[in-house]
Amino acid sequence: MKLGKRAAFALAAGSFCLLYTIFAIKPLETEYQFNPEWKIDVANPSTTKLSDDEEILPFKLGQSMGYFTTDGKVAAFVSFPYKASITEDAYVSYTANNSNATVYSPAGKELYRLKIEGFPHLTENKTFVFQPGGTSFVMCDEKGNAKWNYAGISPVSAFNTSENAVAAGFADGTICEFDLEGNLLNKFAPTGSNYPGIHGIDVSDDGKYLAVISGMDKQRFLLCYVDGHNSKIVHHSYMDSSDPLQKIVKFSKDNSTILYNHGPHISILDVASKKQADMDIKGHAIRIIEDKNNFFVLSKMKNTYSVYIIEKFATLTGSFSFEAQNAFIEAKDGKLYVGRDTHISCIKITRE
Repeated sequence: MKLGKRAAFALAAGSFCLLYTIFAIKPLETEYQFNPEWKIDVANPSTTKLSDDEEILPFKLGQSMGYFTTDGKVAAFVSFPYKASITEDAYVSYTANNSNATVYSPAGKELYRLKIEGFPHLTENKTFVFQPGGTSFVMCDEKGNAKWNYAGISPVSAFNTSENAVAAGFADGTICEFDLEGNLLNKFAPTGSNYPGIHGIDVSDDGKYLAVISGMDKQRFLLCYVDGHNSKIVHHSYMDSSDPLQKIVKFSKDNSTILYNHGPHISILDVASKKQADMDIKGHAIRIIEDKNNFFVLSKMKNTYSVYIIEKFATLTGSFSFEAQNAFIEAKDGKLYVGRDTHISCIKITRE
């Protein structure tokens, strides 16, 4: 049967509407959802005794620190008068004229005493003491005794560790890389700026790459490949401005990506392709963490804190700001934890 022009047009229009309806009800892409789960007060908390299987995370807000569980209970709360360092496994507080300090477990059990004068610095499974004068540091063993030390001639201006290496940058522009036994693997001083200085540093887990922010008046980011006692700059980029503030430089957990801050910006570099992306932020970054497929950045501008959620490689999926005197962020298993003065909140992140 032959259709007339009007009938044929009506059939075509009906088919188009049917196809449009089918494709319209099918989601073309998913979006991140941010759902608040709980909020706790840590101003005057009652602590909860932990069971062996409970997961805890550290917090530090103002002159208080401690641990909380992922389901919203305060596990430990400690006030400190001067400064402190805390990780998931241990914490320590110290004074301005510190000659010894005690390192405690999250449960408050004494782990060891540091009988070395200086300022303790805890990282994951590692303990360091930065000695008076600022030019020397000590790595300690599991009993708090000196394992090895390095004495420089210029103040330490940047420091970081990874699974198998330690990296230190100095105010005179020198970079040193060590293994965990204290052997000096590499020492060099990059040029290219009118004034030397290392303002941020990180080292890959295998010790093969160093990421560095170097110099003033033509401040730049450097990615250096380390081959034995030799190093080679394999990527560099100059920054729009220079400032003496300490910078965050961070390798991703799989060492494939580097994040670093400079001024009101975050830059993200793919190590293999050297592809770089840049994002504007409010203020300057004070913390960068990673969980699953996301990076989280906490920045500060006066009393305004901002949180940025960045999907790998470099897609901004969300951000929010709040007013506070002190703040922190942690992330684990698809949840973001935000500390604000006397409160900690949990936000569940899903993609739907």
